[in-house]
Amino acid sequence: MKVTRVLREIAALGDACSLHDGESVADQPNKRWFEFFWIPWGIDAIVALIFLYFFVVGLADGSVDSFNIILWLMILLVLTGVLSGSFALRASARTGLATALVTVVAVPSVLIGLFFVALLFAPAH
Repeated sequence: MKVTRVLREIAALGDACSLHDGESVADQPNKRWFEFFWIPWGIDAIVALIFLYFFVVGLADGSVDSFNIILWLMILLVLTGVLSGSFALRASARTGLATALVTVVAVPSVLIGLFFVALLFAPAH
């Protein structure tokens, strides 16, 4: 009798631990990959917005001209390709590959950002 009561409590606990949209606890590793995808994707989106800001400012002040506009357009196209390509990979259920794609840009961007923060707070000699 006690065994069946314990089994019922375990079954009830399993039902209580289910995630939204009917997902069970067994589906959590896939959910973690899905959630982890958005961290580097958000970093890439911020990097793309920073590049877009400097591109627009450069167009306004004339520093982006016919000499370097090809370089700017290549940078913006690569960032757009990474962001949209990761969405396409994620939509085709290749979440690991999509996460790897956005991580390629996110990791160096975070390291460069940390380097600039260290330069800001380092004492000048």
